[in-house]
Amino acid sequence: MYLSKLAALRLQIQQLSVAIDSIMPDATIEALDIAASGTAKNGKSIVFQERETKIVLTFRKQYEESERLKRIDEDILTETVALQKKNAERLFEIDRAIEQLQLERERLLNSPYLESLKKEYNITKETLAFLSPQLAVYLPK
Repeated sequence: MYLSKLAALRLQIQQLSVAIDSIMPDATIEALDIAASGTAKNGKSIVFQERETKIVLTFRKQYEESERLKRIDEDILTETVALQKKNAERLFEIDRAIEQLQLERERLLNSPYLESLKKEYNITKETLAFLSPQLAVYLPK
């Protein structure tokens, strides 16, 4: 009974999502018209409001495809590779030094007592573990 209802509700959500996607372009045009006409509520970007809902017009920065941008990106990559080759020996030395410092840091932040606390934590956590039932609903695409 509940499984059938759950499946039906999930299917409804999927269908509503498709419906929302289909009207979104027209709704966006309507919202832009409202914002341009200055009739938005409170002079803000609220373009629609009812008792329990409101729709706010927001803008997200997006970028056009550009050959120039792609070329600059490729130039950045080429220059980075060239600098890595040119400075390979020094970069290797720096990487080794970083690795040594990380090992020393780990050694300084470790103790037998800390290891025993970590083990105790993991054992205690495992003894408190239980399986909680969950449902996954799969819908046709």
